[in-house]
Amino acid sequence: MTRRRIGDWIIGLGVGVTAGCAAGFLIGIWHGFIAPISLLGSLVMDINIYEVHNTGFPYNTGFLLGLGLWPWALKRLRETRRSGSPAAPRSLTDS
Repeated sequence: MTRRRIGDWIIGLGVGVTAGCAAGFLIGIWHGFIAPISLLGSLVMDINIYEVHNTGFPYNTGFLLGLGLWPWALKRLRETRRSGSPAAPRSLTDS
């Protein structure tokens, strides 16, 4: 497998142009979540961060939601490392 083909598979998951269908909401979430990693990868490989063959509003919404998962994921990771176990859900009465 060539470097270009590997990059296409990682970023596009084999959808879009490869499979002849447009990327939708769930692929938008995935692409949004991996966008910071894709940005770094685009410095050394010829890959796109955003799937141009998409369904429009559903893909864009998923992309933004996926990108918005980073603060939540980093907070959970920080809490897990600090306590040594997954963060327990807080109740409304905890301060």
